[in-house]
Amino acid sequence: KQSEQSDTIAKLAEPKKLKGEKDWCDWCDALTNYLSLLVGSNGVPLSYIVRELSIPPINFQYLSYDEQVVACAPLNGPYFQADTKRVHQIIKTYTQRETAEEWIKSIQHLQNGRRDLLALKAHFQGGRQCAAESPKPIRYVIRS
Repeated sequence: KQSEQSDTIAKLAEPKKLKGEKDWCDWCDALTNYLSLLVGSNGVPLSYIVRELSIPPINFQYLSYDEQVVACAPLNGPYFQADTKRVHQIIKTYTQRETAEEWIKSIQHLQNGRRDLLALKAHFQGGRQCAAESPKPIRYVIRS
């Protein structure tokens, strides 16, 4: 029953197609939220794939266990490979047949959702931050 509830919540949180630059910040937030509701191969929310920092900060006080596992899950190994492929497929779904697809086309053979999001971010943000972003480590609101 809890799994069905999680699936329903995740379905409601699905992002829309990424139509263009004006939608980028909202779409990126929606994608991260959606991924936080999906559990990866090792029980970690898939949002770890697209987290801002590749290496967790030292001596950082996390607000929850979920926040800590998202920040500290390794970005290598067999679980990462399976999860980043799944995130790639999700990103592809929401960029397919849109101009955004062009920015990940050259790397789609890697099937790496982290690389996909970094490529999209480089194009749409060009080093700028979205208004909601902070230069501090990002805190995720994750299911309990």
